[in-house]
Amino acid sequence: MPPVAGAVDDPRRPGNPGANPLLSAAARGTPPPRGGKGHARAGYSPVDRAFASPTVQAAAGAVDALPARRAPREYLPPVRLPIVILSDLHLGARRGSAGTAADLAPLLDRAATLVINGDLAEVHHPRHRAAAARETLALFDLCYARNIELRLLSGNHDPFLSDHRFLLLRDGQVLVTHGDAFHPAIAPWSPAAPRMRRTHDAALARLTPAERGDLETRLAISQHAAYAEWSASEDHAPGAEGGRPLLALLRRPWLALHVLAAWHRNPRLADAFADRFAPQARFVIVGHTHRPHCAQVGGRWIINTGAFGFPGRPFAAVLDDTELHFVRLVRRAAGWTMAAHPARAWTLDAAGTDLAADLRPGDALPEAATRDRRSSAA
Repeated sequence: MPPVAGAVDDPRRPGNPGANPLLSAAARGTPPPRGGKGHARAGYSPVDRAFASPTVQAAAGAVDALPARRAPREYLPPVRLPIVILSDLHLGARRGSAGTAADLAPLLDRAATLVINGDLAEVHHPRHRAAAARETLALFDLCYARNIELRLLSGNHDPFLSDHRFLLLRDGQVLVTHGDAFHPAIAPWSPAAPRMRRTHDAALARLTPAERGDLETRLAISQHAAYAEWSASEDHAPGAEGGRPLLALLRRPWLALHVLAAWHRNPRLADAFADRFAPQARFVIVGHTHRPHCAQVGGRWIINTGAFGFPGRPFAAVLDDTELHFVRLVRRAAGWTMAAHPARAWTLDAAGTDLAADLRPGDALPEAATRDRRSSAA
């Protein structure tokens, strides 16, 4: 099917938020309605519920109990190599963003699949919602025109943009998730952190021990808790993307201490999260804290791709059939490009039959991926 104008609205394209008329309405500047029958208990507006999975709704108390059997998920085609992974673009924000979808075009030259690991766009920010929706749809158009698979994983700034919160790649060697689920307060440096932690803990208390050990359910709770930051009022917390984060830190200097503490703790929190939910992973690729780094904890590498805004710098994780690269991104006149040489590179273990196959919630882990990753680390 050749690309055509408005192709992102084609409902035949799986996993496409453009098929949802509410996102298209947001792109036209139509404000989403608030409240309404059936939405009050969870606190979600209809536009949010359109993106919320049954598991998220259950965690929010919108239904009486977690579903015993989840509905079949939408078909997702196999992930094609090479894969370019980015995070924290915050499209739609006037400051601290990657700019526009068109600015990302040079990066697509290296990709057969583009994974956005959370915080693609400010779709829940009232001042930036329309621009964020337009840029999201433009990115779908851009990838569609180039026959590039686009995978969106939701983050704390776009918690319902996608129903997908993680990927396990290369027989489970590589876990990709935004990183907001590592801490019960989601963003402990945010003025809204106490509210998010209360929301998280209340949802967690409603689960059985078995349910608490389920990766998809735990990510759904974090998804619900992240929304608490944006649902309190139309005026978002100071320091949110698109505002003046440096000024917010100067006004609240103690927040800087929370930021520094989060940077220090994040690698170990990521390692502990992977130990519990994806112990086979040798690499955990995250974003969220806006601080790019590669840290080895035990035998596992924690890779943070940074951010396109303050206080971070953007990097890409590039996965091909044999290696994983950590590459600095450089802004040029034509848009964002990759540095000529990676900052770090790792050789991956030989994978199974389908090197690009990914695991999704509910899938059984292959036997090759269940080995003790620490004993195999060099």
